[in-house]
Amino acid sequence: MRIQELSSAQNPRIRELVHLLDKSRERRRQRLVVVEGLREISLALQAGIQPQALFFCGRNTPLLMLEPLLHGVEELPLFDVKEEVFAKIAYRDGVANAVLLGSTPDIGLTQFRPNASWIMIIEGVEKPGNLGAIFRSADASGCGGIVVCDPAADLFHPNVLRSSLGCVFTVPTAVAAATDAIAWLHAEEYNVFTTYMDREGQWLEAGLRGKVAVALGTEASGLSEIWQSQNAGNLRIPMKGAIDSLNVSNAAAVIMYEIFRQQQSAS
Repeated sequence: MRIQELSSAQNPRIRELVHLLDKSRERRRQRLVVVEGLREISLALQAGIQPQALFFCGRNTPLLMLEPLLHGVEELPLFDVKEEVFAKIAYRDGVANAVLLGSTPDIGLTQFRPNASWIMIIEGVEKPGNLGAIFRSADASGCGGIVVCDPAADLFHPNVLRSSLGCVFTVPTAVAAATDAIAWLHAEEYNVFTTYMDREGQWLEAGLRGKVAVALGTEASGLSEIWQSQNAGNLRIPMKGAIDSLNVSNAAAVIMYEIFRQQQSAS
């Protein structure tokens, strides 16, 4: 592969990359994703992200370190970027690193293929860091997939990718309107549990075995009312202190590991 050296922050490719990092709307319009980190890039490529260009600083990341990532990738433009310029497109500085520009796949319900019997529904989560942390916990707990409903945060926001450690690419995912997700859940015969904070709910006694979906809502207002008539039960995590709720990513992690525990005990 031919390597081109870039030494100026005013280079059109660098300026476009910075623009894409700053503008979620533009990334979505062009169906592009910017992935930083050797591990994250590896996961993205394994998940089928189509690479368009790879940027690296040869001083910190010799080409030899990139060869495992590039195995089987043909005709990918490579750009060796000066250290001070690379700092403008990368969060991590002075370490082995690279930035991939790639095309995002179709992630509608038609393409959604969960790889386990239980899934999570995440509605309207606003903070990219929380959404990324949910994906990280989903990967760790063996969650079969995540349906992101009416997202307020861009699924491929750099902070989502960063906080998920690339697990956005390892967990089967769909993005859909809540109404479409509900219709799909019914068609697929999932038992849907809600997580309303202001309603009575079960916890350890809830039956979370088999084909289960649990829906969580926004950080500020929780789950929307559209889910209230769809549920097999309401899950309420016990709160013993002065605070009445957990951060949504922490709540998701607690719930996912309880589902994992119950699913394991049933097998």
